[in-house]
Amino acid sequence: MRLTRIVPVALFAAALALPRSAAAQDVPGPDVNVVLENGEVRMVAVAYQPGQASPEHTHAVPRTIYVISGGDLEFTYEDGTTERTTMVAGLANWRPAETHAVRNVGTTEVVLVETEVKGAGQP
Repeated sequence: MRLTRIVPVALFAAALALPRSAAAQDVPGPDVNVVLENGEVRMVAVAYQPGQASPEHTHAVPRTIYVISGGDLEFTYEDGTTERTTMVAGLANWRPAETHAVRNVGTTEVVLVETEVKGAGQP
């Protein structure tokens, strides 16, 4: 069980050491680092400081989210509806394919590792 906690933390620490993409550097928002990407999967480490937000973006396929450091996020969907979610450290979440913006509405840094399986849900 100890290893299951060490691996995600080590994974995120390594991801933060990677240089951010030019696109990520041009847009104020969370720290976003691609941990792994190939023809089958894309894994991204994301860190939201309190008050920080990502612009509206689309996830074309469903994804899993592993929470390294928890807190309160607000999702705003393309139809204008909002949803507040408490992300709990050490838990995994599943999210559908969707278009949304995300804001850290809490007082703690929220750190996530998102994994998208390319082509998931497609025949």
